[in-house]
Amino acid sequence: MANDRLRKVLNNLSYSLFVNMFSLVVSLLTVLIFPKLMGITDYSYWQLYLFYSSYIVFMSIGWCDGIYLRYGGYEYRNLPKDIFTSQFWSMTIYLFIVTLSGILIIGISDIGYEKKFILIATFICGLFYICRIHFQFILQTTNRIKEYSRLLLIDRIMFCGVLILFIFYGSIGYKGLIVLDLLIKFGTLIYIMIKCKDITFNKFVAFSINLKETINNINVGIKLTVSNLAGILIIGIVRFGIERNWSLETFGKVSFTLSINNMILVCINAMGLVVFPILCRAPVETLPKIYRSIQNMLSAPLLGIIICFYPVKVLLSSWLPSYTDALDYMVLLFPICFFESKMSLILNPYLKALRKESGLLKINVVTVILSVITTIITIFFVDNLFITVISITFLLGFRYFIAQKFLSNLLGVNLKGDMFYEFFMCVIFVALNWFINSWLSVLIYLLIYLVYIFLNKNSILSTVLTIKKFIRSN
Repeated sequence: MANDRLRKVLNNLSYSLFVNMFSLVVSLLTVLIFPKLMGITDYSYWQLYLFYSSYIVFMSIGWCDGIYLRYGGYEYRNLPKDIFTSQFWSMTIYLFIVTLSGILIIGISDIGYEKKFILIATFICGLFYICRIHFQFILQTTNRIKEYSRLLLIDRIMFCGVLILFIFYGSIGYKGLIVLDLLIKFGTLIYIMIKCKDITFNKFVAFSINLKETINNINVGIKLTVSNLAGILIIGIVRFGIERNWSLETFGKVSFTLSINNMILVCINAMGLVVFPILCRAPVETLPKIYRSIQNMLSAPLLGIIICFYPVKVLLSSWLPSYTDALDYMVLLFPICFFESKMSLILNPYLKALRKESGLLKINVVTVILSVITTIITIFFVDNLFITVISITFLLGFRYFIAQKFLSNLLGVNLKGDMFYEFFMCVIFVALNWFINSWLSVLIYLLIYLVYIFLNKNSILSTVLTIKKFIRSN
């Protein structure tokens, strides 16, 4: 039985990693091809669409997040399908009304044509994407990682078609790209609706039962939704300030460097899909030990990945000379990969599994307030793009260390030494690559990294056994 569980976990993890490695390749090609063929202005409008789309998904008002939290750990066959059917179609009607209202308001508003087009597309994107998220969360929370990963694979394969259009027919402009993106989201929505047809096409429960379920889901999920919104606002406020204070092209260039970080995070965060269902099923008394083990196991490879910064910068500078000045800021943003990976892989799943959404919300809200303050200072008083960009790293680092301290206290685990090492390595990386900025900085960081591995070799090796025991027991 234990071997079957181990095999299932490893199969889910390997399948998820394969799909996300494929997504990484597609994202890499996207980063290389779109800026090259679109031009800075069109690419900046495309990034603006992606920027707005990252916020429109929160018009779900906690509905999907509540389902994710309340039914975490369930087996798919044990789900109340009639309730889920009623929830899906009720949410679809609500989203359609919100989308139609948003489009009508935008249509009569006095804004530029480009912004109007992007905002209308954003609302349509929200309708398709949130409906798809409903099914994605069901697959995630019931540990059907293969089906979920297959959906992502289809999404990325369809996007490969868009890349082929760009390569062979040249740029189709940001408008054509947005339309194709909407068609992909609609197509994958239809696919997952058919794949989960026992939920899509099932009987409805009584109105009173459905209403009570809706209220319960929103009440439970709204904290997580607001928390996630606050998490995105941490960077979003800074990016909005950059767009307002400088030019659209500057916004596009900074967004380009952030997209490189996001590309790396796509692959790293693949394991996060597997973590939450496991934690929901794990005995509470095992969580502190597993938490310490995963922390030790992830820190070393994540701190090693950022060694790739300088080689990546050299290659991108040769391929995209128009973005050379923006690539200088990558050194300030690369540590984000470390902070955000640990948040996604460990801290967020743990806090969700322990039902500490309130704590996560407070951490994110405090960081958002700090983001507003730093943005006002760096943009309106200092008026310095370098300080504005480095504030992003500072803010996400602040959130990570506060969240880790909160969870460590909650579980009774002391990670002060680990936090010191992590902070020291990130500072050393930024200092070396900003002031030296050559292959010498890579060599020096590599030597310091090897010293870090040597000092922590015993804890790293011991965690492997702990992880194996944990997986076998679940």
